[in-house]
Amino acid sequence: VSCNSKQTTEQNSEEKILTIKHNEYKGECIGYCDTDLIFDTTNVLYIKRGWDSNSKQLPEIDTSFQISDSLWNNLISIINIDKIMSLDSLYRTDDSGSWVSEGTITFEIITTRKQKKITFVNRKYLQPLDSLNKKLIEFRREL
Repeated sequence: VSCNSKQTTEQNSEEKILTIKHNEYKGECIGYCDTDLIFDTTNVLYIKRGWDSNSKQLPEIDTSFQISDSLWNNLISIINIDKIMSLDSLYRTDDSGSWVSEGTITFEIITTRKQKKITFVNRKYLQPLDSLNKKLIEFRREL
C-alpha cells in the first residue's frame, strides 16, 4: 500500500494546472448578469454577457490582460487537485451562510491530465472550493 501511495504522490506532483474557469450567472436579470473569468498561467480573459429589458442579448464584452506569476501561483496554491477531482459535478442547497445568493457559479479546472467542472446552485457552501470561489468573486469585482 505504501508503494502505491508514493507512486500516486509522485504522479500528482507532476500534474500541472493549465486553466481555471469561473462563471458567475446571476439568474434572470437585466444587464450583464453572466460573466466568465478564464485564467491560464499568464493571462486572464474576462467575458460579460447580458440582456436588456426586452430580452434582447446585449453585445458581449471581453477583456484580456496579463497576470503576474504571483497571482497565478496564489490561485493554484489554493487548489487541491485530488480533492476537487473527487467532488460531484452539481451541488444544490439553501445555506444562508454561503457565497452564492442566486443563480449559479461554475468552476472548471483543466490540468495536464484531467478536467473537472462543478456547478453550485442556490447558495451552496463547499470546501475545498470556498476559498478559491471567494477569491475569484473578489477579483471579478475589482475589474
